[in-house]
Amino acid sequence: MTAAEIYNVARSVGFPADVAVSMVAIAMKESGGNPAAFNGVAPDLSYGLWQINMIGNLGAARRAQFGLVANEQLFDPATNARAALAIWGGNNQNLARHWYIDRGVNRDRYLQYLPAAEQAAREVEGVTASGVQFLDDDGAAAGSVVPLSPGYLIAGGVFVVGLWWALTD
Repeated sequence: MTAAEIYNVARSVGFPADVAVSMVAIAMKESGGNPAAFNGVAPDLSYGLWQINMIGNLGAARRAQFGLVANEQLFDPATNARAALAIWGGNNQNLARHWYIDRGVNRDRYLQYLPAAEQAAREVEGVTASGVQFLDDDGAAAGSVVPLSPGYLIAGGVFVVGLWWALTD
């Protein structure tokens, strides 16, 4: 799927524009935009665009939470997006908690796909939207920085209360 198609799916299930941008970058990082992506290498049993992990007891709980009969239903982009929306739960900190976009190679790959995700938002909505970004492990700016929630920013994995700012590349 293209970044614009993924953005449309994310918006259609209820992600706000700024988070939808992040979700596009995450989907590209996790699955390369392939809704049929599957990772069965432990500790993963992950499906679809956002690689929703369904291993062991987590899978049983998530099937109940998401109303799924079979994990393979997560290969449907809209179903996968609804599961990702539930995992996000309105809390941008969950983007780092569940998709590790605040550390190491995961952060680097997320940042690699962020410009394409931002371009997808411009194409679809005709507006500029930025996704959630983080500071690098040394606290140096890693591109644009957006607050995770009012008054909070993750800097090198540490919450900084009451401070955030916008930086440009």
